[in-house]
Amino acid sequence: MSGDGIDQDDLISATRGLGVPCRRCRSARTRRKYRGGAAALRQISPEPGAVILVIILTDEHCTGYSRAGHPERPHGSPPPWSLLKQQKDLELSWRTPSKAGASDEQILRAHTPGMLARLDMAEDFDGDTPFFEGIGTLRGHRLAQELDALKLAREGKSVFSLMRPPGHHATRAQSHGFCYLNNIAITALEAAATGAKRVAVV
Repeated sequence: MSGDGIDQDDLISATRGLGVPCRRCRSARTRRKYRGGAAALRQISPEPGAVILVIILTDEHCTGYSRAGHPERPHGSPPPWSLLKQQKDLELSWRTPSKAGASDEQILRAHTPGMLARLDMAEDFDGDTPFFEGIGTLRGHRLAQELDALKLAREGKSVFSLMRPPGHHATRAQSHGFCYLNNIAITALEAAATGAKRVAVV
């Protein structure tokens, strides 16, 4: 989706097919996606044979929560950063996100106040989206990473964001499908609010 005028609900809807595979996806597909990470990053290169630095934003603490048997958990296949660290085609710089997180103002461009308050209630959101103690802190790290990626991209750097929890299933008023906040929508709306004339979700 791209455009000069950005509607929050349309943007959130556009993001709901992106990100990590849904529970119906096969584990083999997930592994192919992870192994395809280096190939996808290689498309950033401006010309054949060029060697460029790609900044990877991640925090290995994002693997610190899980529920046994849940499809969105950091077990059963190698974490994507371990596969990327094995590749030799790209020069990678690994960074952790800043501690600033996102403000309520930034989050509320994409979500309702009720949804934001619901994150602190110790009760599962739905059958796919369990509550975890400290999930508010984890989602803060996630949003900090996306906002850091936006800043680095505006500086002309090549950056790849690699983090949990996912966000693409979250609607304006509800967390579900493993997703607590829609990080793509929050970041795109932040870009629009701070000077971007056009925003694309691809």
